[in-house]
Amino acid sequence: MHTVSLIPSVVRTYYKDAVTFSDSWFAYYSAHSLNCILTKLTLIACHKRMRERFQRFFYSRLSDSSQYFLDTAKYTDDHFSQMQNVWQTTKK
Repeated sequence: MHTVSLIPSVVRTYYKDAVTFSDSWFAYYSAHSLNCILTKLTLIACHKRMRERFQRFFYSRLSDSSQYFLDTAKYTDDHFSQMQNVWQTTKK
């Protein structure tokens, strides 16, 4: 990818006015961006732990939202009972 992105610069060097600077810039940074994206996707696809982390980060969060359900009434009761126990032990 990087080699391909340098072709417009080389052509511009040897043949003046064949490729403008903006065309050269666009070709280089487009190829560079694609290279970065493809490298990261390849790493995620080939590395077992990175693939698991990627799937856990994106797919498990979207597919199962019930695991984050919080029973507020039970949580409140537990919290206040714990606070009551703390107050009782500190008063003694």
